[in-house]
Amino acid sequence: MISGQKSNSHAWRACHSGPALSLQLGLQKIYRPGLSPLSSTYKYNRSSSVVESCGYRAAVHKESKTSGNTHLCDERKSKKAKCGDDSVQYNVSNWIEENKKLFFPPVCNKLMHCKGQLKVMFVGGPNSRKDYHIEEGEELFYQVKGDMCLKVMEKGIPKDIIIKEGEIFLLPARIPHSPQRFEDTVGLVIERMREDGKEYDGLRYYTEGNKDVLWEKWFFCWDLVVDLPPIIKEYQATEQFKTGKPVAGFVKDPKYPLDVTTVLQSPFSFKEWLSKHKEEITTKGYKSMFEEGMQTGVLVSGLAEHSDESGNYEIWMWQQEGLSTVTMNNEKYELTEGDSLLIPQGYR
Repeated sequence: MISGQKSNSHAWRACHSGPALSLQLGLQKIYRPGLSPLSSTYKYNRSSSVVESCGYRAAVHKESKTSGNTHLCDERKSKKAKCGDDSVQYNVSNWIEENKKLFFPPVCNKLMHCKGQLKVMFVGGPNSRKDYHIEEGEELFYQVKGDMCLKVMEKGIPKDIIIKEGEIFLLPARIPHSPQRFEDTVGLVIERMREDGKEYDGLRYYTEGNKDVLWEKWFFCWDLVVDLPPIIKEYQATEQFKTGKPVAGFVKDPKYPLDVTTVLQSPFSFKEWLSKHKEEITTKGYKSMFEEGMQTGVLVSGLAEHSDESGNYEIWMWQQEGLSTVTMNNEKYELTEGDSLLIPQGYR
């Protein structure tokens, strides 16, 4: 559900009938200039029952899409063609079944959407990674099938976070993390697009026991499936890989300060959370899943008709129960249980 520009008419309208999860990404916690907070106007009109939908939204200055290094922009466009078709609606279970053959190491993921502001992907297994990923945005994890282990550096100390089937976990920005996935598992991961020439991802390896940085590289990330393997091969050809010992002077200061103060919250069951807050959701019409101040806002909405006029972001919906009808650009989309819908930036 999105709109690229404000208009006298509603940017989108959705009528829901059954419980729903709405995941919204707005840049509310600003680390550097050039990004604006997301402003939005919601209207809730009580309807018949509840939906479970997922919306994820990002607010990046429009001019940032074409700013930065020309080579990076050209590289992004060339990779853009590899990110699948232009479909906005899928049945998630069918899509996973059709694409699971592409869940191969080292990353084991496949992007469902990546041509706009959102990177919506599903990740399979098995994989066993020693590299740690660093980025300026948050990552949202939801385990669809089976459990996974997310290795992180919490306050600079290694820690394993187990995300069980049906659990949600929001990883804050700038925390090194290494997803470990097991055979016959599937998880949803949502990130936001990086800003060309201004935002970089890091790939880092630590020495035995995670005491020191062994090797790292900073790069612009379009698609980890495309971008990561060459960097891993580059590392495997280094002296550090062969000896397990750092090379003096190789590791420089990171592109930005890492988060070494946050104590991470534990993953939690979506169904249990929904059951606990169902009365409030029914009465109020919606409830935020995470506290304010995060880049990512997650809304669970119920018994409502929603419309929005804010614009400049995308939303991805995933119908968990019941039915909903979404109207955008005067076209109606009917969602049944298990369906997802991307509302691209600029639609109204």
